[in-house]
Amino acid sequence: MAGLRFAAFTAVLVTLTASAPLGLAQPAPPTNLPVVFEVDDPRDGSYEAGTDALAQAHFAENVPIAILAVPCGPGSTLSPYKCATNTYHQRYRDWILQHPGLVEIGLHGLFHTEHFGELTRAEQLDMVTKGLQQMQTWNLPAGRPYAFAPPFASENADTISVLEQLGFKTSIRNSDTCIPSAKMDTFCESIALCARDANGNRVAGPSCVLLSPQTVMDQVNARQGDGKVFVVYHVQDLMLPDLVTVDSAKITKLRAILKAFRNEEIAGHYRLMTFEEHRGTPPPPTPAPNADEWVYQDFLSPPWTDESWSTTVNFQNTSPVFRGTRSIKVVETGWGALSLHKGAWGSPKSIDPRNVQALQVVVHGGTSGFTVAGRLENEAGDVFPEVVLGTIPANQWVSLSASMARLNPSAKLFDRFDIYDRNGIDRTYYVDDVLLVGSASSGTPTPTRTRTPVPPTRTPTRAPTRTSTPKPPTAATATPTRTPTRAVTVAPTRTPTKAAAPTPTRVPDKWMYQDAIVAPWINASWSATVDFANPSPVFAGTRSIKVVETGWGALSFHHGAWSATQTVDPNRYGSLRFQIYASGSGFAPSVRLENDAGQAFPSVTAASVPANQWATVSVPMTSLDPSKLPFARVDIGDSAGVSRTYYVDDLRLVGK
Repeated sequence: MAGLRFAAFTAVLVTLTASAPLGLAQPAPPTNLPVVFEVDDPRDGSYEAGTDALAQAHFAENVPIAILAVPCGPGSTLSPYKCATNTYHQRYRDWILQHPGLVEIGLHGLFHTEHFGELTRAEQLDMVTKGLQQMQTWNLPAGRPYAFAPPFASENADTISVLEQLGFKTSIRNSDTCIPSAKMDTFCESIALCARDANGNRVAGPSCVLLSPQTVMDQVNARQGDGKVFVVYHVQDLMLPDLVTVDSAKITKLRAILKAFRNEEIAGHYRLMTFEEHRGTPPPPTPAPNADEWVYQDFLSPPWTDESWSTTVNFQNTSPVFRGTRSIKVVETGWGALSLHKGAWGSPKSIDPRNVQALQVVVHGGTSGFTVAGRLENEAGDVFPEVVLGTIPANQWVSLSASMARLNPSAKLFDRFDIYDRNGIDRTYYVDDVLLVGSASSGTPTPTRTRTPVPPTRTPTRAPTRTSTPKPPTAATATPTRTPTRAVTVAPTRTPTKAAAPTPTRVPDKWMYQDAIVAPWINASWSATVDFANPSPVFAGTRSIKVVETGWGALSFHHGAWSATQTVDPNRYGSLRFQIYASGSGFAPSVRLENDAGQAFPSVTAASVPANQWATVSVPMTSLDPSKLPFARVDIGDSAGVSRTYYVDDLRLVGK
């Protein structure tokens, strides 16, 4: 239905083109013509893979995109207005933070079934208000959308009045006559990326035949007298007829169009932008770095307090200690937990999850290894998922880390976290160096996109890792409900008498794959067909690794040529981390190290990853190499030996 919205405009455009005299000179190239790319119809539960693919294409080519989203996904009902949304919309916020100036999120109706031009003003006000209210819960950096496009380009003067009343700044109508506004920036009569016939209908496709880059640019240049132009397409245009699978050929063609427009911008002909940039609002700045926050380092840092339950906790334990002079000794009774709360009980110091990348903690397994789990809490009683931090061996320290995306997928304020034996077994263990990792403390932040009349040639840069992890696995057996109860720490509060030791300089990450194999790593895979220049799906950058694995095969990297092996020192790295996309069905990836001496390394099976979405896998070096042997090879495969296709991106050893 949405494809019909361009019929009127395209018919006029084709007629004018057909009636132009043969040999008519093309208009001179414009100078700094504002051009906006807009995509319609993304929503939770529909077209999610296509939305990911198109967004990554725009980021890779450095071309801004305005995404006009439908807030109410599958399952929504018209009466009452109940939006059955899941969590996909959280990616919009992440994209804005990671790619400042390159993406804007706008409102595209409420359900995409409404024709605003046929409704009363009261009905329109009600529906647009509901859509706005829903999007205000998405934690967008600006707090709300400011651009609006009605479904089917159906609107009237009441629509404009409603938008002005609700504080929208831009009104977009993809076809028909533009209704003026005294308060809003208006964009009307779009240029479509899909080819049309003389009657304004899509040519046989079946869904969309993308125009050539030159054809689109010719149409844009012909409209330079308007003073601004916007090019529109729909997320469905880039998908196969099942509307689930991305059409990789169309993504390639889209990137060719975007690259051509970017080159025109470099030449000074276009100024590529979002609607909000055109109306004069600067793009949100790159978030200021947020510092790490130590929770425990020889002592519990104020204002953190102990709220553990069913445990005896000693914050002044002298042995074993990971670093400094003290650690936390935890004697846990079944289903108890070490629980740390920021602020006094009843007066919490809430933490904004946008300021935190991850929770990091070092745990000693005591006399027997165990599976460590964690969970956030807040005094509002919101529900947070249980996350398995890792399984650790006996009698050694293991550094564990869980991303905020896993611990807090709904991005809620929190003021407390719990650490415990996931199986509820009575045990004694030790904890040290508890840290909330700041959102910009490790990794290179994405540079702010600077607009100049003639932008400089873009050097591809990698955005901060966007974690898209699966929900943590649920225990096979039901566990008793954890009821936090205030407990008094048996050890007296220790008054620190010295400053915490400075954090040692961090070893840089050692990249293995980042759009290409990073030298001196070489491909050593077996029983697998491997494509290191796969264009889709891609987690970051422009390429990923496609692995078509035959049973018991593996993706394998060797450090150095076979005749000139370069061993890797395991003491310099804390974990192996990569992004993985399981095509068709989820599976549990297995990771193992090797060396040319043939020494034995354990095979570590990571948690099962879901199908058809990117997930982060992080395996501690203490699990991969407990004997701290030099290694020269890394293998990744299906732990069950099942033949399958999957994709890997952003593969690296994480420095300590």
